[in-house]
Amino acid sequence: MRAFVRLTVAACVALASLHAALGGAATAAFKAESKAGLLTVDLSGLPKDAAVFRAELMLKLVGPHTQRSLAPTVVHAEGEADKPLKFVAPRFVGLDALDAVQAAHKAGKPLALKVVATAAGVSHLEVSYVGGKPKAEKIPAATGVKAAHRKGQTLITFAEPKLEAIPEFKIGADVRAFVGDFAKKHPGLAFRIWRSAEKITPDTIAKARLVGECGFFSCWNATYHQDETGRKPPVLYRVSDLGEPLAWGTGVYAHNPAEAGKAFYAVSVALNGGEDLSQVSGTAEPVEEVVGQGEPVLQWIEEPDPEDGWQYRRGKMARLIYTRWEAWPHSSVPNNPIDYLVVLPLQPKPEKPGGEAEYNSFRADPAPVGLHLHCWGGSLNGGYGWWYNAHRGAVLIASNQIPYDWWTGYHEALRTAKSFGDGHVQPFTMNRTFAFLDWAAKQHAEAPEKVWALWPKLDLTRVFTAGNSMGASGAPMYAIRHGGRIAWAIGWVGIHVPELSPQFRGSYENSYGKRDPAITMPDGKTSPWDHFSDVWWLKQNPKAETGLIIASNGKNDGGIGWPQAVQFARALQETRRPHIYNWGLGGHGTRTLIGSNFDLDVRTDQSLPAFTNCSLDNNIGTATPKPKEEIEAEKKRQQEEVAAKKRQEAIVDPFDGDPQGAYNAWLRWTTVDIVDTVDAWEITVILLDKAPKDSCTVDLTPRRLQKLRTPNGAKFAYTVTDKAGKELTKGSATADESDLLTLKQIPLVKGENRVRITR
Repeated sequence: MRAFVRLTVAACVALASLHAALGGAATAAFKAESKAGLLTVDLSGLPKDAAVFRAELMLKLVGPHTQRSLAPTVVHAEGEADKPLKFVAPRFVGLDALDAVQAAHKAGKPLALKVVATAAGVSHLEVSYVGGKPKAEKIPAATGVKAAHRKGQTLITFAEPKLEAIPEFKIGADVRAFVGDFAKKHPGLAFRIWRSAEKITPDTIAKARLVGECGFFSCWNATYHQDETGRKPPVLYRVSDLGEPLAWGTGVYAHNPAEAGKAFYAVSVALNGGEDLSQVSGTAEPVEEVVGQGEPVLQWIEEPDPEDGWQYRRGKMARLIYTRWEAWPHSSVPNNPIDYLVVLPLQPKPEKPGGEAEYNSFRADPAPVGLHLHCWGGSLNGGYGWWYNAHRGAVLIASNQIPYDWWTGYHEALRTAKSFGDGHVQPFTMNRTFAFLDWAAKQHAEAPEKVWALWPKLDLTRVFTAGNSMGASGAPMYAIRHGGRIAWAIGWVGIHVPELSPQFRGSYENSYGKRDPAITMPDGKTSPWDHFSDVWWLKQNPKAETGLIIASNGKNDGGIGWPQAVQFARALQETRRPHIYNWGLGGHGTRTLIGSNFDLDVRTDQSLPAFTNCSLDNNIGTATPKPKEEIEAEKKRQQEEVAAKKRQEAIVDPFDGDPQGAYNAWLRWTTVDIVDTVDAWEITVILLDKAPKDSCTVDLTPRRLQKLRTPNGAKFAYTVTDKAGKELTKGSATADESDLLTLKQIPLVKGENRVRITR
């Protein structure tokens, strides 16, 4: 966007917020007016002897689903095109105009700025200075400022001024209504967070730096219950592990300092950008700070009744709820509270477990870990299918997804004043998910005493991702792009090529922006539409190891889309990835062949086979739509059968290929007897007893090799024997240009088959 704007001081300096006591400090807010093609600010309203210590050109914010300018933000002082104003970190909502304002004020001239491009234009200019005029009326102040540091993050709390009596809230809807009414009665109010190496007072505020801003009611956790917030009792944040919930009227802000050392904090109250800094309230003592992400804060613990259980599992268990106020590189903005759930099985597994294993949860130490990704409308408390592998001791980790980026990432411009040209699409959500996992892996040794005994050691070689719908879109994305961290993934009815989803492409556009060469990943060249396409990624990275992918899609799932699913399934085959994929006519409810329990011990530190071109595989087709007349005829035929009670409902297959089927439905392997040395690789492959035929042929490619290497051109001998040791075949194979060794169409019989590969 190109714009030329004139700023005038007008009546703004008359606001109570713009003046402090004589010799005090204030912030003046100058509203923007467009005139004469140049942005000018009449600074004569500032005291002549005022010492300006902060000047920020505040930019207009773009709506959450609005496409932004592709041009980088460029604003510079007139005649100084080589010195563009820079964004003020860490909020990135304004540009640093301090040098330009100081120079103009000293010269007694208006500030002249040229706005070449911004995301949405200029909002106003804020100038903080020392040396204001006396003014009796003041803005109510914040009081009781406290600060506590937690490994890279300082949590600042304070008492908000009491502008309204706060009633008793029964449900979240009550809070929302009150907050909305409060905002109408008191528009433009916000709290400013200041940081300094010296104690912050009205006399020293000029040495402090503005590091954050928040509104009223920041003590309220408005996102824990997600879509159910309005119907649930309100949740208040805690700022210490299992501490008391913050009281209504308490403000909280989390700051991640960019440098270590001792720091003081203060809070001011701003009205439409203006401040009376003569009544700033600060901490009495400094906090010792380090650089880091901060620790998740344990909010509370729940212990469901073992008989009733939770998420379709029984047994003694503990649900631990944490909050971390995320910041870069976990979030595009600072002070972004995200809730996390950790569910720990506590019941030891008996030698002879009673009841059906699928309904039980047992403790294991070390324990596998499942990163559970919820669906659209879900939350950390559900919407990801099941608590997978709880019967094997799997610890469940889940979080709320904010924003809805399909568990991938989003453009760093979101929630800031940046344009799409000012940065890149960043994998924020993946970053924070893995960071929480890394933190959780230390809790068996570092957790607070109250919960230390609950935590088992986590086995990071047995981490898997799981989900359905939106969660099933994210689950394989982690296993594909982070095969060294994710052992396997399971997800039903997910999107694998975002650009081809009929209904949800627009949702991805809200996160990435529309496809354009100007919008890239951090490498500056790869489009996010490519990077987050599983098909593109698999084909571009044939040598990269991925986790085992267990996935499914419905041919008649019009929202998610069938053609993109076919491309994904074929890419798994063509690039020879470990996978079990199935499809059917269950629409958005087409589940995977594997349910809540998966007993194959897949690990990141162990090789595994990729099966392709099995003779028992079904025909997935090409996603070519059937002729309309053929669909109508089939629909009519089925409706007649429904009327005759020969079938329950009419479900017509709209595409070519088999109505339902799978890749690798009948093949498994054992993990206890894998041989992986510099000279040989051996594995026991199983053709399941329930397979439709007694034998099959299949291509087998060893993946995730630990010691054996298969460089391009290297030759190997192989044999395949049945359980009795009878030789089924032998031959030789040569590794290809992708350093992959594939045994073509080896025979297998029902039961165990031993495959041996040697140099």
